[in-house]
Amino acid sequence: MLVRSRTCGSVTSAKVCSSPFHPSILKSILIYFGSLDAITLKGTGSVLIQGGGAQNAKDKVVQHNGRGTVTIKDYTVVSVGKVFRSCGNCSKNGGPRNVVIDNLKANGVTADVVGINSNYGDIATISGSCGKSVKHVCQEFKGILKSEGGESPKLSTTKNCQGAQGKLDTLPSC
Repeated sequence: MLVRSRTCGSVTSAKVCSSPFHPSILKSILIYFGSLDAITLKGTGSVLIQGGGAQNAKDKVVQHNGRGTVTIKDYTVVSVGKVFRSCGNCSKNGGPRNVVIDNLKANGVTADVVGINSNYGDIATISGSCGKSVKHVCQEFKGILKSEGGESPKLSTTKNCQGAQGKLDTLPSC
């Protein structure tokens, strides 16, 4: 489904909201599924994801392949891999891709809440969030081009993980 500043609604399959148009507003989306990415963002600009939530996203809830800032606000996730990931190995990879997470309620995040590519200038700002069974809050990667093959490697730095909770190992309990 393509989205232009409107609500996607309640959905049950992967790749439900793919938006090349920015700015976009995705409000009160409820996503239940057991597949890969729930929301894939392409193009340039800002996206607001407010309210709603996702459950059983084995890989990522939000995959950001474009450029710009994604704000995830008042959102709930249960049993997911990652909440947000900047594309680690897109064919025209680069940045910056920024994410602001505010008031996330997370239960069962098996990888990182956020994954960003610091070599492309990505910044994650995380605050006002809480959770249970959250493996890690913010992970920096070295983004690569698809032509290089493989996956983008994890970095040990946290300079671009910002906000009151950006450098925490895990989120406080709700």
